[in-house]
Amino acid sequence: MRRWGGGISPSAENLAVWIFDLWVERLPELTAVKVSETPKTWAEYRPGRRLPS
Repeated sequence: MRRWGGGISPSAENLAVWIFDLWVERLPELTAVKVSETPKTWAEYRPGRRLPS
């Protein structure tokens, strides 16, 4: 689990990962977490999915 502090920024991207890690054991059907920054911007975390390089 990622914890705040120690140099980890509380960005929407990191928050989505942290929420997923926190809930995935209790909700095994959980496949993704989306955190909205504004009505038009968000970060989505889906484990195993890599960003294009």
